[in-house]
Amino acid sequence: MKRVLPIVLGLTSLFIALLLASSVTYAYAEETPTITLAEAHEMALANNPQLLNVDESVRQADIMIAGSWSALLPFLTASASETRNDEEIVSEQTVFMPNDSGGFDTNTIEIVQQEEWVEQYGFTAGMTIFNLPSIINLRNAYAGRSQTEYAARQNKNDLLVAVSSAYYQVVSADKLMTVSQENVKNAEEFLRLAQGRLRVGLGTRLDKLQAEQTLLSAKKDLANARDSYRLAKRALAFLIGVEGDFNVHRPEAISAVEGNVDELIEQALAERSDLQAAEMEMDIAARERWATYSNWVPSLDVTYNWTHSSTENIAGENDSWRIVFGATWNIISGGGNLAQARLDASNHRVSANNLLQKKLDIRQEVEQQWITVQQYRRNIELAAKQLELAQETYRLTNRQYEVGQSSSLEVVDASGALSTARVNLVVEQLQLDLALLNLNKAVGVYSTT
Repeated sequence: MKRVLPIVLGLTSLFIALLLASSVTYAYAEETPTITLAEAHEMALANNPQLLNVDESVRQADIMIAGSWSALLPFLTASASETRNDEEIVSEQTVFMPNDSGGFDTNTIEIVQQEEWVEQYGFTAGMTIFNLPSIINLRNAYAGRSQTEYAARQNKNDLLVAVSSAYYQVVSADKLMTVSQENVKNAEEFLRLAQGRLRVGLGTRLDKLQAEQTLLSAKKDLANARDSYRLAKRALAFLIGVEGDFNVHRPEAISAVEGNVDELIEQALAERSDLQAAEMEMDIAARERWATYSNWVPSLDVTYNWTHSSTENIAGENDSWRIVFGATWNIISGGGNLAQARLDASNHRVSANNLLQKKLDIRQEVEQQWITVQQYRRNIELAAKQLELAQETYRLTNRQYEVGQSSSLEVVDASGALSTARVNLVVEQLQLDLALLNLNKAVGVYSTT
């Protein structure tokens, strides 16, 4: 009884320690977050510096609109001054005043010509009545904001596609790590069989050495796969701005756009944001020409000024005001407007050429990505069939080796073929996912903003 009690207490303590260890491990596992693809997009939008700069470009376009309005909206300026003169200047003036007898009396009065201290304040208000260049520039400012929005949308989608690509690469690296783990298990089983056959005299030491080499190679591949997985996660972490370890959730299959090449090209030409930005750029360039020509059109403005001074004016008043209606007509400017008009015409032609090139690039991109998707769809079907054949070949070869009907070299070859088939299937699936992402991006329907 004395021996049994310590044993029971020891087992009880061991059981409690195992429970505590498992609970700690479970709690630690719970601390590692799992990030979905949608969450990765949200984190990139919130944390990625390039995407934050894209938002700033839109804000700067709004500021440009406010600056364009400043040339047309009224202005108000207040001013005040206090002047200390070197001396007060007073002059005497004789004034004739009629008296009761019908004559005149003379009086001498003092008139201050210059006060020692002079105080003055007032305000000036004005606005542009008509200024055609400013009106055209204002329209271009609004068009520039739209162009910036199109470009910002395209830049965001491009970077979010990069986030999706990095996410799918992490998923693929995880799958490759699982493949490497399965290869290690197969190599360990091969080594166990070789050792068993050697013990009963049915195998050779060469079989055991080959099994050990296969196991070492499988473990090396597993270590490399783990490194690739960590590197892929780091690349994703830099894009989305996350620190610390995290896991990924295997996303659903990507649904690609449907249609033949011609239909997808027409869809891309109608929906691509960068193409809309190029079209807006050409419109802006056309209006720039009219803005230059409009410099020859007269501009009209009105200005109101009110001033109060401590010194009376010639009419004996301290307050004064005036309204000025002005007109400016730029008749000859040394040929500057003509040179600018020629430059604007050239810029318009450049914008038109850029638009044409953008359409050609989109056509080529869509066609290339469509062909790539068809290629990887075909490849993944072949890779799946090759994996089925490799699995069956490995199973049969392994069984034959157990009964001595196949050699260790055949087992090594079958194991290598199975490993290659597994890796090829994962790689082909990744290539198909990336091709689908790029096809959707080329057509312009992939948008997570």
